[in-house]
Formats: sequence, C-alpha cells, structure tokens
Amino acid sequence: MRCRPLVPLALLGALAACSSPEPPPPPAYLDTDVCTLLQDGDAGRLSGSPTAAERACEFKFESVTVRLTLREGKFADASAPLLADGGYGAVIEERPMTRRCESSSGEVTCEAVVEVSDGKLIELRVVQRGQDPNHVGQVAQGLAGKALERLPVTS
Repeated sequence: MRCRPLVPLALLGALAACSSPEPPPPPAYLDTDVCTLLQDGDAGRLSGSPTAAERACEFKFESVTVRLTLREGKFADASAPLLADGGYGAVIEERPMTRRCESSSGEVTCEAVVEVSDGKLIELRVVQRGQDPNHVGQVAQGLAGKALERLPVTS
C-alpha cells in the first residue's frame, strides 16, 4: 500500500482558512434609512424625531418642514412635471436637479428631484412660511446636497 503525501491537502486547507470572506454586498438603494440623510442643524433645530414612512421621512425643523423620499425612475420623467409648471434645472454635487417653488397663503412650497445615479432619485418637498420662493429654493438645494453627502454607497 502506498501513501500519498498529505502536503497538498494541508496546503489547500491552510489557504482556505487564511482567505478572507468576501465583504457583503452594499444594501439596495431603496433599503437606505431615509431618516439618516438629514440631521439637526441642516435647516435649523429639529423639532422632535423624524417621521418615517415607506421610503420617505418627514423632518420638522424650526420653520421648515421637509419630506425626503427615495425612489427609482427616470430623472427626465420625474423632472417633466416640475419643468412644465415653471420649474428649472440646476446641478448639485455634479448631479442634475430640477426644482419648482410656489407661494400660496403665506407659505412657500418647493418640490425638487435629484438624480443620484441612473434610475435612482431623491425627491424633496420643502415647506416654509412667509419666505421668498428663491430663498426656500436655496434651502431645498442645500438640503439635497446634505442628503447626497450622507447617502451610503448602494447597489
């Protein structure tokens, strides 16, 4: 009876034990915790905790209410209604953004959409009492930038 050397098997076992496991894949875009994308101080002090809904979160700051939503879709399709109703395009963090602001009954509402990457969008609805629409539009743009900075890498 002839014995085979165990060295190749031992070496294979050692290699398997030393190899590091593959890192887990990044979370899916729509699984991101939306309520982590804005924080106290982004538009004044937060009043209470953000309120989560499916893929959305509502933040109440001192004088601003923000609803931030993650969704999938084509940027052009999401932008079209805003542009058709007097909105305009912008660029934030090298990403396209469209926003529209209107004033009614002493309250300004700005709606905005930002393309995170192909097919991935952030939508914002920013409401502030008694301000100039351009000012609230700038607030919306700033909040979109904060959300983009905090958005984790996703698949």
